[in-house]
Amino acid sequence: VITRVNYGQSVSISGLAGAVSLAGSGGGLWSIEGGNWQMAFGLINHSNVELHLHEEIESISYVGNLYELNSTRGNNYRCEVTVVATPLDELNIRFIPAISIPERKLQHTHVTFVRGLLNPAYFGLDSVSDIPELVGTIEAPDLPFTSISVLKQHSANDMTCKIFSHEPMADALLDHIFRYSSELAHNCQLLEARVMIYHFVGCIAI
Repeated sequence: VITRVNYGQSVSISGLAGAVSLAGSGGGLWSIEGGNWQMAFGLINHSNVELHLHEEIESISYVGNLYELNSTRGNNYRCEVTVVATPLDELNIRFIPAISIPERKLQHTHVTFVRGLLNPAYFGLDSVSDIPELVGTIEAPDLPFTSISVLKQHSANDMTCKIFSHEPMADALLDHIFRYSSELAHNCQLLEARVMIYHFVGCIAI
């Protein structure tokens, strides 16, 4: 169940990925008051580096003992070391000389947040109280989601749920999984956030 919730996959994933998914299942989790983003922000400030946001790298060329990076903003950077910390097979970066990138299959996981009330009839149950706070599934192509969990119980007839799925959840399907009270019908919050892959290219300037 842990690998299904954290990675949306069965136990057929690698041992390393399985071990990492277990890290989030223990009781020793912590967070930073005000948001975990402060950790990355603090590390960047402490490292005394120059950060370039909203700028992508178009090409990386090896020129002698240096790497030359050209960005979408027309900037040029020369570095002794360049680290590309992102899946190469989902990039449009041009490497000079060209490099061989082996083809592999990546799984994209869709996360859907719904504020409403789970429909017990969809799960073959009689009442909402019979539905567990975490619904996990097996790996089967006919199942539309990998897990549904209750993030917050606002009241007896109002909750916020998180759904992991391999494909976007259609509105018609969500109408079957959830039911909405008249109070929430006009104000139902439905947010879908796809997993985003952020591209980082770091370098040590000369």
